Amino acid sequence: PATLDLLRRLADADMASGNPGTLVADGEWEAKAWITKSEPQSITPTMVETQLTIVLADGVWRRPTMTHFTPRYDSGTSDLDYPYDYPHDFAGMALGAEIVNDTSIPQPVKLTIFGPCAQPYVIIGTNRYEVDVTVPSGSRLEIDGTGDVRTVTMVSGTGLATNCFAQAVRGSGKDSGRYVFQPLAPGTQPISWPGGFQFDLTVCEERSEPPWT
Repeated sequence: PATLDLLRRLADADMASGNPGTLVADGEWEAKAWITKSEPQSITPTMVETQLTIVLADGVWRRPTMTHFTPRYDSGTSDLDYPYDYPHDFAGMALGAEIVNDTSIPQPVKLTIFGPCAQPYVIIGTNRYEVDVTVPSGSRLEIDGTGDVRTVTMVSGTGLATNCFAQAVRGSGKDSGRYVFQPLAPGTQPISWPGGFQFDLTVCEERSEPPWT
């Protein structure tokens, strides 16, 4: 009964705020949803069996898969030290990696870039994901193209979130080659990025029907 009461309070809060909760099935598939009704079927002193009415917010089931990337350099681990007083040294690109989209349609992605780094970018396939910001040490930059609303957010080490959407490079839109929210194309895609930072790439597979039906 206590667990059911907590569920009802959470469901009521979702309905009141207009923000759906997250329904998780099989431990991996997620859908945004509201619980609109709870009808008790049987009640004992220790347990309540209830039937829930659940409404999906957008009718889409999603399965996020995250891959972590750590830079590996194309020649040694040292930067090139020029005899002139440049404000920086020079290093090669990180060795290439790959990501696989084994579906037949493009899938939305989320990039989380960890500081410190300046003007970070990641090239996946033929698209360059770039944001014109400096990410301090201990902070992270989240580029999220997996939801209905695309966001670019800097999160500090203390949890302070800053909207960086205006600094995101969006080119001329989808398929322009420089669109920060470009979905991942089907098949195997090469990945490259400058050395000096780590990032997570989350591919969000989407289906209109539950995959277990």
